[in-house]
Amino acid sequence: MGALKAKITKIEQLKGSRNWDGSLYYRLKFLVKTENGGMVFAMTDIVPGYRNFPWWEPVIKAGPGTVIGGVYLKEGFKPCKVDADSQVFIVHEPLFAHPKAEPLPLGQIRLVKSGDPETWYVPSKSGVDRGYHVSLFHGIGECECSAFRYSGNKRSCDHIKRVLDLKKKAALVQAEKTAQKLF
Repeated sequence: MGALKAKITKIEQLKGSRNWDGSLYYRLKFLVKTENGGMVFAMTDIVPGYRNFPWWEPVIKAGPGTVIGGVYLKEGFKPCKVDADSQVFIVHEPLFAHPKAEPLPLGQIRLVKSGDPETWYVPSKSGVDRGYHVSLFHGIGECECSAFRYSGNKRSCDHIKRVLDLKKKAALVQAEKTAQKLF
C-alpha cells in the first residue's frame, strides 16, 4: 500500500500515558482517503519526545482541517491506525482558523470548509467548551463523537442530524428567495 492523504479532524490535548512512564502524547484523529477512493476513520498517538515528532510538529500546529500526505496505515487494526513513523507533510492548511479558537454562541453550527467533503463544527448543546467536527462526503456524514463510533450500522449521531437539518433549512430559505425573485 502506498502513501495516502488524510485530513485531520481532531487533535486532543496533551495527555499522560497509561504506561506509567510519565510520557505525554497527542491523539490525532483523521479521515484517510484510501487507494480505492473511500474514506476511513483513523487515529494515532504522537509523543513530543520521540524521534518522529519533527515530522508531526508542523501538522499539530496547523490544527484540524489540515490535509497531509505521506500517511501509511498499520495493518490489522480496527479502528484504523496511522503509522506514527510516517514521514508526513502538509498538503494544505485549513482555510479558516480552528473554530474552537473563536467563541461561538451556544448551539451555533459553523461551516469550516466547503467542498466535498464539507466540514462543519457543531458545538456541544450543554454549554461546555467542547464541540465536534462533522464531515459530509457525498452527503454521507462522519462525526468524531463516541455516539457515532458506537452507532453500529446506523452510522449517525445527533451532530450529523443537526448539520443536515441546518442544510435543509438553508435550502428552503434559498428556494424562497429564488421564488421571490421570479415573482
